[in-house]
Amino acid sequence: MNSRFFSICIVAVFVFSACSKKETDETVITIEASSITDITGISATGGGTVNTNGGSPILKRGICWATTANPDTNRTTKTMDGSGTGSFNSTLTQLTAETKYFVRAYAVTSKGIFYSIQKSFTTSPLAAFELTGADSVSAITSTSATIVATILTDGGKPVTMRGFCWDINPKPTVDGTTKTENGNGTGFYSGAITDLTPNTVYYVRGYATTANGTSYGPERTFKTKTNLFIAGNGVSDVNGNLYSTVIINGKEWMKENLRTSLYSTAKPILTGLSTSAWAASTAGAYIVYDNNDDNALSFGNLYNWYAVADPKGLCPTGWKVPSDTDWENLENTLGGAIIAGGKLKAVSELWSSPNAGATNESGFSALPGGKCNAEANFDSLGIYGSFWSSTSYETKTAWTRGIGNGSSRSYRSLQQKASGHSIRCIKN
Repeated sequence: MNSRFFSICIVAVFVFSACSKKETDETVITIEASSITDITGISATGGGTVNTNGGSPILKRGICWATTANPDTNRTTKTMDGSGTGSFNSTLTQLTAETKYFVRAYAVTSKGIFYSIQKSFTTSPLAAFELTGADSVSAITSTSATIVATILTDGGKPVTMRGFCWDINPKPTVDGTTKTENGNGTGFYSGAITDLTPNTVYYVRGYATTANGTSYGPERTFKTKTNLFIAGNGVSDVNGNLYSTVIINGKEWMKENLRTSLYSTAKPILTGLSTSAWAASTAGAYIVYDNNDDNALSFGNLYNWYAVADPKGLCPTGWKVPSDTDWENLENTLGGAIIAGGKLKAVSELWSSPNAGATNESGFSALPGGKCNAEANFDSLGIYGSFWSSTSYETKTAWTRGIGNGSSRSYRSLQQKASGHSIRCIKN
């Protein structure tokens, strides 16, 4: 070795010299690799300093790394951090948690590639968790599902964000847009994933993010249910109000509450009644919840049953107020009254919590417009949606369907004809 004129310089933590055989008496290149810092489970920070006493210029510089000793630039796991002498910074990415890596700095000249003495470091652990139980994916509908998971450990750094990510392709990540954010910390948590496509296979994973990086739980697959509905063609009333519609089992329904102030003949519907006049009226009339027009925009008007029965027609031409039998058929299509309410309810902030069982699988998008009793007292806005049928029972009562925020049921009940309720029209 003494017959060869190699110079080795050790500077600070990680300094070495290398030279080609032809440059022995011409050029000395000194490379100092920075200490590896900011180590997480998936990344780290490095860099180095390149010096030379002249001769061939430094064309490229950077660091290379691997899980085996003496990594070189033939690998894809390297950085290219400019050219020339001086200091440079590098970021090591796409690392695996709790893994030992070897690192060398390098410099490229026209004479060859020069490497530093290697050093090593070990990446940090990530959070570890599991999807809980065989039923970790549940409450699957045509457009949504519920997921539960348990974070077992945080890997030594607090979990700052946790949730679920999903896709139609395997191994979804938080880099995608389809993800939930379900708080922080370890332990059990759950989340609802929404806006799914019917009859589609999805892949879902829990995730936990710490200062060491983001880790993922076991992957699960599930298939959304077939849609119970298709979009309708829409309809407008004589006032010019436009309504979205939905076709459920061949029947087209409005998916918004009626808000017309005119009969289909363009005759005005009585409104603006005093409390006593509302209670005494046997003519068709409507009222707005709390006499606040903003409520009409969100929830529609509340009509008495006499407006339903008026021969001038409350619904647009070719449409009608559904009969008690129409409501019963709709409930049966959705699996019966005991669960139909949840499938009818909109998943909306207009419903007060807990909006139990709400999936809107039917596309009906029922809203809690409340009601007005025969004495013109309002109640249950945000809590209960009540809808007239065209079916009379006795002189002063008729059948309705009601849906509440605390249950997935649909309720059939008799109401005073002088009371005010929402209306959904159905196509003839």
